[in-house]
Amino acid sequence: MMRQQRSGLMLGHYKNHPSIPGSAFGDLEMPEPRFLEPGKGRIAREGRDGTLAILSIGGRLRESLKAAEELEEKYGISATVADARWVKPLDKKLVGWLAADHRAVITIEENAIGGFAAQVQQVLLDEGYLDGLGKTPIALRSMVLPDRWIDHNTPELQYDDAKLNAQHIIDKVWQNQRPCIGDFVITLIHQVSQKSRNQIISQ
Repeated sequence: MMRQQRSGLMLGHYKNHPSIPGSAFGDLEMPEPRFLEPGKGRIAREGRDGTLAILSIGGRLRESLKAAEELEEKYGISATVADARWVKPLDKKLVGWLAADHRAVITIEENAIGGFAAQVQQVLLDEGYLDGLGKTPIALRSMVLPDRWIDHNTPELQYDDAKLNAQHIIDKVWQNQRPCIGDFVITLIHQVSQKSRNQIISQ
């Protein structure tokens, strides 16, 4: 986190933009800052079955990684986790790759409805990933802050109240609504496994 704060400050200076750095507590050895390319996200964890991608912005990346580990350990879903890093400019190439190589995408952010998720949805609409015009359609779900007051508390409990922790990401996959992303992903995994078994038998 400290490295990203320093990198953000350096970027603000380089671009001659106003910057507000976060504060650190304690005597910490500071690593050399590295330049964060504007509009460039990254893959924090690459899944193996091309079914589910979790696209995080802001401080929910660690919880996204925890959710991905549990999804694989308990349900056999090998999810990709991406760190968008930028809302604007949005990394459209990253969003397009996630949509092209996965059948379901979940976005998560510390923002209200109409924020990062809306930017991602617009890209997917424009590129035809949601209606299947020329591409395989994907399932898209978003996790945002609820439109209500959140009481003062520890950050962990506030995120629990907002339902933005790792368990809530897993719950989003297995939500009660139908069609459920979890069922959808498991069905895809079974289809791929059956296809692989049939290929082996035919050989």
